[in-house]
Amino acid sequence: MKSNKKRKLPRNTSTKVHNDKDIENKIKAILPDFDKKQFITDSFNTFVEIQNAWTALDITPVQDKLTDELFNMYQSQIDGMELKGEKNVMADMKMLNAWLKDVSNENGIITITTGFVIDQIDYMADIQTGKVTSGSDTIKMRVTYDMKFRMAIDSKAKLNKCPNCGADISNSNSSTICEYCRSKLVLENTKWVLTELTVLDQK
Repeated sequence: MKSNKKRKLPRNTSTKVHNDKDIENKIKAILPDFDKKQFITDSFNTFVEIQNAWTALDITPVQDKLTDELFNMYQSQIDGMELKGEKNVMADMKMLNAWLKDVSNENGIITITTGFVIDQIDYMADIQTGKVTSGSDTIKMRVTYDMKFRMAIDSKAKLNKCPNCGADISNSNSSTICEYCRSKLVLENTKWVLTELTVLDQK
């Protein structure tokens, strides 16, 4: 996937031990049953599912794992690639390191920022022929990510406005399409969803 920004990190990022106990304790103060190991595992699995859907040029199967803003952005990028007759292949992903970086709690919405170092195949290919147009389908890249995951602490903190056009969303509207601008919506966010994915370093 396309990155937002990059900056150089220490060369030993993949093996560095990060002391994130303070962040873990802050999260447990909000969510007493928080399990760091399970959260990291689930977050990485979500990342893999999203990347697989991205590669398949169909992000809808993982719509419930993304915020509306991110879903609509990825869908727009996929539409652009399809017009060019190409796709971005992400494969063979392996997590080398992961840690908690930050947590916030605003208006009943908790957001956890995580750091990940992942080895992966990442290249562009022609949709029809599968021929590599840029990158490599055999050499792995080592990528350091910031990933932010968001969840409503209780069921009352649901989406009530379209993030694309700002229109009110009726509670009786069970559709996942905004009635006004036709953007796709994720109405239920009482489970963890990816809200931001940023590449910090790659080599």
